[in-house]
Amino acid sequence: MGSATELYEVGMRFKAGKREGMFNIEFVRDKTLIIPTLMIDHDSERLFHNVIAFEQFNNGHCSIFMDYTRIIACLIKNANDVALLSSLGIIENMLGTDEE
Repeated sequence: MGSATELYEVGMRFKAGKREGMFNIEFVRDKTLIIPTLMIDHDSERLFHNVIAFEQFNNGHCSIFMDYTRIIACLIKNANDVALLSSLGIIENMLGTDEE
């Protein structure tokens, strides 16, 4: 899967979804990916690692959060991807710069 910027350049559109249900990523017929808003701050990386570890070791067969983070990781490869998704309201970047 390409990054958000790469997908956008070939006609994919992104739209911020409702905040409730962060895993409710939807692809609709008009080539639009609807992604609930995700707030990123200084605690996000630690939180993500802990939830993934919990998911892996506590319930080996359920990987909802890990699947979600894989999709987000594919979409965000660099600061341009963060800037694009931030401008569309999909990411709330509380870190300061898009590079962070």
